[in-house]
Amino acid sequence: QPTPTPSLKICLSKGNLAPDFQLRDLNGNLVNLWDLRVKVVLLNFWATWCSHCRGEMTSMETIYQDYKNREFEILAVDVAEGRGTVEEFVNQRGLSFLVLLDSDSAIAKRYRAYALPTTYVIDSQGVIQGVIIGARDWTDPVFRQALESLLPK
Repeated sequence: QPTPTPSLKICLSKGNLAPDFQLRDLNGNLVNLWDLRVKVVLLNFWATWCSHCRGEMTSMETIYQDYKNREFEILAVDVAEGRGTVEEFVNQRGLSFLVLLDSDSAIAKRYRAYALPTTYVIDSQGVIQGVIIGARDWTDPVFRQALESLLPK
């Protein structure tokens, strides 16, 4: 008699593998998290109506520009909003990092992003290195130092 396979329990804390997902970007391209495993990923869950989310976008763009050529990627996952609303916001702010649409909130729920913004720092092996709930200044020297330690030299 075969033994039943235990159900996988997703653990979303430091040291655990980040769950894979696929979402579409604003151009309709399918983006898969695990396709980015050679990069350090800042996975940010946000919405245009969230003032704290809007407030941290400028520093996210700055950090992206500073590190995008060093195996670093930002995935800004908009939760439960329409493409037009998100696209207008992104264009107004001149954001150049990847913005993904989680229209049914399925990925936000999988990642337990119940408060916005919620951000996961994922290393190049796909392992969660940090979980940050609330807005941050991503250009802060402490974060930069932590990011530098994860990036290839």
